[in-house]
Amino acid sequence: MSWSYTVHQINRSFDQIAHWYQDFLRRSEAAFRALHERVLFLEQQQASQGPSDEQVERVLRKILAERFGDMGSLRVERPNPSKDEEFFVKPPANSASTPRAPMIDSEMLLVDPEAVPSKAYGQTFRMLEKGLSQYPQVDDAKPVVQDTTTKDEDAFDRPELPPNHGRAW
Repeated sequence: MSWSYTVHQINRSFDQIAHWYQDFLRRSEAAFRALHERVLFLEQQQASQGPSDEQVERVLRKILAERFGDMGSLRVERPNPSKDEEFFVKPPANSASTPRAPMIDSEMLLVDPEAVPSKAYGQTFRMLEKGLSQYPQVDDAKPVVQDTTTKDEDAFDRPELPPNHGRAW
């Protein structure tokens, strides 16, 4: 597999991770804004609404029990959480203040080491790999340096070149 193609695939995976991170940040910011709006709404509702009848009744019972009851019979009622009553800070059913995790497909991040960018690239790569065993094409029987001078029978007899075993030196 090509090195540049592998790096490209890894960079693409990093881009996908960055996209998921930006989506996570956007969702988190939206959730915090919705939570802030919910808190403001609840604060305004509490300020305008005043205490509920149940809250007033509990406070009055406590005051009356402290004044007119003896210490042995002092009993404070605790609210029963199993009652199906409306809670003060209960979030709405479809609350944007509860962040949802982004959908992450980890299969998109895998880089197959055997993958190739195209079929033609794979064929060319295999052809070049087969040719590596024959490269460089050097025939040991042929000398690398050839004698190009003409021999004159009358001229000085030159010694022959030493045998060259495929070495350039």
